[in-house]
Amino acid sequence: MSDALAVCELELTRTWQSRAAVLAAFITPLAWLLLFGLAFDQGLGVRVGAIGYMAFISPGLVAMLGTFSSLGSGQGIGRDRDTGFLKEMLVAPVSRLSLVAGRGMSVALLALGQALLVLVLVALVGGGLPLPYGALSVLGAAAVLGLLCMGFLGAGLAIAVRSPNATTYQATIGVLTLPMFFLSGALVPISKMPAALQAAAYVNPMAYGIDALRTLLLGEAYSAFPLPLAVLALCGFALFTLGFGARNLTAKA
Repeated sequence: MSDALAVCELELTRTWQSRAAVLAAFITPLAWLLLFGLAFDQGLGVRVGAIGYMAFISPGLVAMLGTFSSLGSGQGIGRDRDTGFLKEMLVAPVSRLSLVAGRGMSVALLALGQALLVLVLVALVGGGLPLPYGALSVLGAAAVLGLLCMGFLGAGLAIAVRSPNATTYQATIGVLTLPMFFLSGALVPISKMPAALQAAAYVNPMAYGIDALRTLLLGEAYSAFPLPLAVLALCGFALFTLGFGARNLTAKA
């Protein structure tokens, strides 16, 4: 555990040293909520059931921030591999699990900070969230976000170590992220999608993360899957991608 915390501290320090990255990380939710959510919510008066559109898309934005940050963290893996730092870490008396877990913890902490900003903004300008389970809604949402980050961290790790250069990695991530986001039910209820898009959402791990967050923050009336099913799907996704990513990390380093 101490090894994972040390790796987490190192990653957070490196992130903090890049002030532009930190600024961009917290401006992104502000831009999406105010320029997109506020326009549809108050500008066009769009509502989903009993809640405003801004409240409806907030779980999707939280999941988007965690997913994109986790996938993007693979760029650091590629840089460490190219400079030789990754090989030094792998020969150190530190388990592979600690290396992956430490990176995952740093990404999850950053995502939690972004999520908190989203929730505060929704409370201030979007009328707030129902939070049907009270404090448990917030704690459960944090746990679901952590699972989502770990799952996509493993995916980003595998893509990074298999990409020959940074350009290939960034192109691959770019091809994956936006289609996955728009096919996740983040902006439109899955039940309102055409049948072909619904089928795509059912095999999209991001959709299960968003649905679990929506159940916890908004209530079961706004979800497409039972909460246990969504959490089980996220656990399976995280275990698979972390195992696959860690094995690729060892092989390629």
